[in-house]
Amino acid sequence: ISDGSCFHPTLPEYRYAAFAAVLDCADSDATRCLQVKTYQDTGDMPQTLKVFTMGRLPGLQDILRAELFAIVVLVERYCHTNIYSDSSTTLRLLQHVASATDAVELATAPHYDLLLRLWKVWHLGTRCFHKIKAHVDNLNGLAPLQVYHHLGNKLANDSAIHTCVNLLPGVVATLEEACQNQLD
Repeated sequence: ISDGSCFHPTLPEYRYAAFAAVLDCADSDATRCLQVKTYQDTGDMPQTLKVFTMGRLPGLQDILRAELFAIVVLVERYCHTNIYSDSSTTLRLLQHVASATDAVELATAPHYDLLLRLWKVWHLGTRCFHKIKAHVDNLNGLAPLQVYHHLGNKLANDSAIHTCVNLLPGVVATLEEACQNQLD
């Protein structure tokens, strides 16, 4: 499960972004459902959802790049991936990568450098991607597996936001000051 976060997206020179990816370490759907039951009883996040990576986004700072970068990290690391994303744009770009027979077909797409990295490793394994609705607060009435995936998305989102706010606090403070000066 991947997600990104971008602060001050309307200020291209001062915005800053981060990414996060969460691994589902459950061995079965039954385990996932038990984890959801525990969450519903205690409010504790499923122990089978683990933050795999999070970090400051390199290069151009925008939300689409943050979403893509998290997926690049996962796809470069694992040959067989089953990834959930709340970004329809990201999923469309991944379909473009999957259907490209030559890297030149990706050259005009946004964030070509990341798409090229994905294209180079795409066929080294099986890739499956799923759309998940972003920021679902009311989990009542959803099937346990849906709840589980939404909790994973929440963990990825919260981790990306936490990283964006807290990693390299001196840089964050400088960018925040610059943003305020632009807005004043």
